[in-house]
Parts: sequence; structure tokens; C-alpha cells
Amino acid sequence: MQENITGQRLRELRARRGMKAVDLAKALGIQRTRVSNWETGIRNPQREELVKLASVLDVSPAYLIGWINEEIYSTHQPIERNSLTLNNGETVTLESATSAHAYSEQFLNARDLKAQQLMALTVDDDAMNDVICKGDTVLVDMQRKRSGGRDLFAMLVNGSIWMRWVRPELNGTFTVSAENSTQYPDQTLTEKQLEALDIIGRITRIERDR
Repeated sequence: MQENITGQRLRELRARRGMKAVDLAKALGIQRTRVSNWETGIRNPQREELVKLASVLDVSPAYLIGWINEEIYSTHQPIERNSLTLNNGETVTLESATSAHAYSEQFLNARDLKAQQLMALTVDDDAMNDVICKGDTVLVDMQRKRSGGRDLFAMLVNGSIWMRWVRPELNGTFTVSAENSTQYPDQTLTEKQLEALDIIGRITRIERDR
């Protein structure tokens, strides 16, 4: 017999809020017997009824039907990707990827970003001081690997993650540069050489602790 999760959670939520079945029915504008039928599993709430129930009980509809175990659905999306598929088809796990960040849906939508396409990386060198400092976290949009102008990208080079400016030149080549150009000199690449790089994506945000 299938467990009546909705009915069980309805009863628990009512009890915690000091409501009787008749009180819930009045709040919804329905007959008490309908609430009883839901709680005993004789019937299930329809979609519109489920939304009203969730509003009255101040929980997520997904919680009522057992899809999630948190009463309030978080509107923050965690950034959890830690793997990269290389140009040769190999998939590698990036040790500097962190899953300690989450962003609101409003923040992501305003920037046309999707959580599943993002990766958060902890910077472990000083090649980009002071634009990006060691210990900073950068948010990388893995769907954007080229730009029409000078822009910041994260890339995997010989097992190390580089944060670099990539600038297209008039002659069709590309300059890959760091802020610390003395220790990390500029490199000029052809378009074919640039395409051969394992570019993780465009750096869309830089976060720094004080």
C-alpha cells in the first residue's frame, strides 16, 4: 500500500498550527469532508487545491506531496559542478572547484545564468593580482568560452587552472595575458591554438573575503 505522505503532512501541519480539519476547510472555502478525504488518502488534492493548501499552511507544495523534505523551497540554487570534459573527451575533476556557494534565482535570471552551467573555483595563484587575488572565488559560466572583445576566462593548462585575459587581435590571433606579466608573460595564439585550449568558461563574478 502506497504511503499517504500528503495526508500525513497535512495532519502534522494542522496540529502544529493548532488547526482543526474544519478550520482548514473554512480557510480553503471547502467542505470538511474533503480535508478528511485528503488526510486519510481517499482522495488527493488537485493542483489548484494543493497550491491553496500550501499557501494557508505556509509551506511549499512540493513538501506537501513529498518531493522535498524541507517545508520551504529554497529559491537559491547551489553551484555544485566540479568536473570538466576536456577537448579529448576525457572528464576530469577539478580540486579547486567548491560547492560552498549558492545564488538566488533572481540573481541568476537577471544575468541570464543557469546554475547547472556554472562552476565556482578557488584561485590558487597570483597571476591576476589585483584583478583576481589568491584565495578569491570566481564564478565561471561554462557555456561562454569565447568573447568578441577582451575578457576574462578560466582554463585548464597542464593540470593547472589559469585565470587569464583573452584578447582578439586585428590580425586574427589572440593574446592570452595575466596581470603579472613579468612572471607570467603574454602568449600569442592562433585561432586553432585557442580552440585547442581547455577553456572552462568566462569568469562572470569575482568574490573576495576581507
